[in-house]
Amino acid sequence: MPSFVYTMSSVKGYSHKINNMPNQDAIKLVQSKDALMIAISDGHGASYCVRSDIGAKMAVDITCAQFKKLEADLNKLLSNNVIDVKDNYYSSIEKLARKNLLDIDKQWKSAVNSHILNNPFTTEEMKIIDKNRLIAYGATIMSVIVVHNIVIFFNIGDGTLLLAKNENQKKDVLLNNDMELVRGSSAIANETESLSMNDAYKHGQVSIYQQKELKAFMMSTDGYINSFKHEEGFLKVLSDLIEIKKQNGIELISKDLPQWLEQTSENGSGDDITTFALFFTDTAKKFPKF
Repeated sequence: MPSFVYTMSSVKGYSHKINNMPNQDAIKLVQSKDALMIAISDGHGASYCVRSDIGAKMAVDITCAQFKKLEADLNKLLSNNVIDVKDNYYSSIEKLARKNLLDIDKQWKSAVNSHILNNPFTTEEMKIIDKNRLIAYGATIMSVIVVHNIVIFFNIGDGTLLLAKNENQKKDVLLNNDMELVRGSSAIANETESLSMNDAYKHGQVSIYQQKELKAFMMSTDGYINSFKHEEGFLKVLSDLIEIKKQNGIELISKDLPQWLEQTSENGSGDDITTFALFFTDTAKKFPKF
């Protein structure tokens, strides 16, 4: 696995502070000697999503519980010398990632139903919640796994992935300054897609990158990008972090990141903000031949 350093933080949004509401985001990281997985979930803020903070915590726990199996499946696939054609290679990885989304979708719904059985809705909650009981726990899920010099991003909802691209690996979708923004999608009426939807996995996004394409990446809940009036301001966040890391090290970022996010929420969306940023520190040594 390539060398890297990372930092992460999750802060309660300014509006949630003043309204005495919980942080409805959740984040979890698991790591082995050869792979890393990070999962982030954003619990919905609608009034009828009365248990979305619980739904978000379930989402990251269930996603990270898939880590060992997904790592083993990817190791098996990536060590298969028969898969040496680019299209077949990426197709096989995407198939595994989408199977993982299906498993997360099913297990999240099962966990929610079990929680309702053991913790029935109160009379007050019943006055608020939608007919779809799952929406009370409504949450998004996005995750990245880094393994075998491959970076695999999968997402259900409106999370964002910001990538700093190496100059010699530009793509047509590059926006500016070697940055690429992958935005999650929204469902009908500007409401985000959610694990509470029927067949949520069918709405999932999968993106696959070679590590040698990337300098760094940052994944965030939508409270971060929504705090900027213009997309260009958000794009600059990762390039600024890369420069701060270069000049002062990852320790300074980790120390100050919570305060930066709190200030961003107060001056911007007012929403909870959760982010994870990873910086590669060497060039990939091994990668399957195309």
